[in-house]
Amino acid sequence: MSASPLSYPDRWLRIIAIPSLALFVQLIGLDWETIKDYVGRDYFYINFLFNTFNAFVMWHIARAVIIYMDRKMPYEKGFSKRVLVQIFSSILLSVSIGELLTFIYIKIIFRSTYWDNHWNTDIPVAILLIVLLNLVYIGFYLFQRPSVEVTASQNDYPSPEIAKTEIPIEVKPLAMISRNKTVLVALEEVVLIASQDRLSFAYLKDGQKLLVEKTIKQLVEELPEADFFQANRAQIIQRQFVASHQKTSTRKLLISLNNLTHYEGEITVSKARSPLFLSWLSA
Repeated sequence: MSASPLSYPDRWLRIIAIPSLALFVQLIGLDWETIKDYVGRDYFYINFLFNTFNAFVMWHIARAVIIYMDRKMPYEKGFSKRVLVQIFSSILLSVSIGELLTFIYIKIIFRSTYWDNHWNTDIPVAILLIVLLNLVYIGFYLFQRPSVEVTASQNDYPSPEIAKTEIPIEVKPLAMISRNKTVLVALEEVVLIASQDRLSFAYLKDGQKLLVEKTIKQLVEELPEADFFQANRAQIIQRQFVASHQKTSTRKLLISLNNLTHYEGEITVSKARSPLFLSWLSA
């Protein structure tokens, strides 16, 4: 399971920019007289179709890398590192595939000698364009990122301007990521916190699944022990949602939680921790 990717309203941008970039790459470095002669030849349009296809492939490879990074390495986990890894990965993959297609088209299909000068011209331009493309998508992220929202009732927690004393840990809301927004969720909304792919996700009683910017270990230390129990290394459950528990053939406890129809995994407590769980539940 992964964090939800950002929304990129780039459909019209791609429709307009991809053929425009293809034409730009095709004509870059030519003087006006050469361009007029070039446009009048049949192979200009064949080259334009290929360049448009190549630009389409490279753009969408870079875009796929960015969307993958949204799930596996959200900006909130480390903005600078994410940007560097994203730019390097998108350049490596998209330019490599783009150059392979260009090699096949120029060297194998047309048997042209143009490829001999290709390394000094089109490749630097392609790298520059992929970097600019990354900056565009980073701009989408920065544009969509709002200030912190509070999803819990405004009456549940004192305003920072009013409350000068620290809020007790038992009533502190938990910071989470929803649609690329940092939101504060009341603890009583949390049914389960589970770790997946080195990320922590909170499953709420209303069916939402939100990314939590802390590890299971950090959360165990911060959450109130009376209400939350670490069932195993990857799961934390809340007392009020425990519906039942039963012993398995391996003497583990299999836990059922209310309001958790959207979670597919099993929740188990090891044989060694079972007495602690039963004591916690009955306290």
